[in-house]
Amino acid sequence: MQAIAQHRLAKSLRDPLNWLSIRLNKAEKKGGLSASVADFGLGPVRTEISTSDLEGLDGALHHLLQLVQLPQNLAALTTQGHTAADTKAFTDARQRLSDFNTAQNTNQNAALELTEENIKASNALWEYIVDVLATGNLMYKETLPKKAKTLSMATLLKRIRQEHATGGVKPEPKA
Repeated sequence: MQAIAQHRLAKSLRDPLNWLSIRLNKAEKKGGLSASVADFGLGPVRTEISTSDLEGLDGALHHLLQLVQLPQNLAALTTQGHTAADTKAFTDARQRLSDFNTAQNTNQNAALELTEENIKASNALWEYIVDVLATGNLMYKETLPKKAKTLSMATLLKRIRQEHATGGVKPEPKA
């Protein structure tokens, strides 16, 4: 759900970018900008939107906003019809993208931590199973060879699957 909102937000920037591009071109012709239109990075912003690289878009918008908000550039754009609300729309979009990215990174880190904990638990269980099987084999190898053969991983997995299919282990009645 969050990814859909991110992509909608990114695509919603296309029209404001077109207007900004028009205003930048007009301001450049009048000679009021501190940098060329190409230096503002509209191309990279559009590329990041098209490729759905939202972290890249965050960085590209940051660069664009730095140049737009320079006093000389802001004055030149204002004479071409650019308003504070136009700049705020880009700033708000960048902030929302940044918030989405932060939340996504937090969720990924939490998932990695859970995975690591699950791996540790699985490894501990595995060590216990190997120990039980090895001990059982040693105990019954000489005295009950048939029982020793049942102490294998294949037999254990078969038993686990059967018990899972029948609803689990039934407790033994107490005498």
